[in-house]
Amino acid sequence: MNILLLAIADNGGGTYFLSRAINEHTEHHARAVRWTQNYLNYPYDLLHPAPDTLRELWAWADVIHIRDAATYLPAGLPRKPTVITYTGNFYRKNHTEYHRRARQAGAVVTVSTPDLLAYDQDRPVWLPNPRDDMAHLRARGGDDCLVIHAPTVRADKGTPTVLDALSALPGVTLQLIEGLPYDECLRLKATGRILIDQFKYGYGNNAIESWAIGMPVISGALPQYMGEHEALGPLPFVAVSENVDEIRAAVEHLRTDRRFYREMMLRGRDHFFRYHHAPVVAARAVEFYREALTRGPVEPIPQLTRPRWGMEGLIRLIYRGTNWGTESWAGPVTGIPYKFSRARPVQVVDQQDAPYLLKHRRDGKSVFQMGEEVVIQPPSVPYKRPAPAPKPKQPSPPPKPKAKKPTPPPRCKWGERGFVELEYRGSNWGTEPWTGPATGATYRFGKARPVQWVDKQDAAYLLKQTGRDGKPMFREAKQ
Repeated sequence: MNILLLAIADNGGGTYFLSRAINEHTEHHARAVRWTQNYLNYPYDLLHPAPDTLRELWAWADVIHIRDAATYLPAGLPRKPTVITYTGNFYRKNHTEYHRRARQAGAVVTVSTPDLLAYDQDRPVWLPNPRDDMAHLRARGGDDCLVIHAPTVRADKGTPTVLDALSALPGVTLQLIEGLPYDECLRLKATGRILIDQFKYGYGNNAIESWAIGMPVISGALPQYMGEHEALGPLPFVAVSENVDEIRAAVEHLRTDRRFYREMMLRGRDHFFRYHHAPVVAARAVEFYREALTRGPVEPIPQLTRPRWGMEGLIRLIYRGTNWGTESWAGPVTGIPYKFSRARPVQVVDQQDAPYLLKHRRDGKSVFQMGEEVVIQPPSVPYKRPAPAPKPKQPSPPPKPKAKKPTPPPRCKWGERGFVELEYRGSNWGTEPWTGPATGATYRFGKARPVQWVDKQDAAYLLKQTGRDGKPMFREAKQ
């Protein structure tokens, strides 16, 4: 069975890690496609492929697995058996409608975290996020009281409360991990002794990776979600609410009671191997794919309709954060992404999204400040461009004979003879374009992205190219 996994942003690397688990631990084959990449730099299989490549993968696949949405698909693709996995805030915003439409289309509906099971009476099924066992990364020795906290959005993870709780706690060091790529973040996590995750929805990827490393976790969930976690067995984390005293007490208990520390570490490892270990998740995913095959091709899943941009008027918001880079915020009503930074703090926002943005706080301070309303009024008298002054007519010169352009040799069609993966052996860390002489396609290689798909008609030409040292610039990638 061939499975094609699709995600726009693939937050947490879910589609990549699942495709790797399927390829390594089952007899089936999977490819993972994503369209965007952010500063976390999660590993990927295919990033923003060409439409023709995507159509070939679509024809190759027996089952399509979509994560949240796949709005970048080219038109005209045939229907396929489909599994959908919804995640986090994407599903929470309009879970009833997303679930209903996906079920009506005939897709198998899954969710990525246990708390999302609490939203619908017609319950979806849980497809956990997979990870490999990473106990070998665990750093030995070092600071016995190093506490790790790795938020992506401080307000959502309770970071201000964590800072207040641990700032005055003697003998405890807090390692705050922010704005780093995934590999570096994972390396720093492995140096810690305790991880503090979040307090609203239970545990997330930070906790899963900590259990894979062998580290106990402090986390929490609101009452409406806690039952879903308790139904899975003994809680794998030290449960606390977003409260300074509770966080301090949990850290002190783990720090001073070695028996309790070992019990929570083993409980987390047991939960990891039962639900999140890559072979277990791969086998569970294959069951869903078989169910999708029995249901057959799905009907097109309609996108949710949202109010039009500017329907309720526009307003200016002033960004009060400290990020000099570009920070993207999605409006929950219109679905429009707004980009703010210290370099461009004032932006026009739809009034339907403004209340949501104004609620956000960091370190106890508002991220946005209200600006003035943008008034767009049509002019009272429609503007008419004046007619140009007439120019005297002059006799036109006789037409020059057109030179005939040489007819270029016919090119083969892209993908006519298949594809092959080439590995770039050069030393250029930037992007280096190479043009295939047979198809005219442009391939971009670099040390940062050394492996690319190349048309077989162009591969022979690229394999002959050598660098200044006389060594080949390319070789066939290992399968």
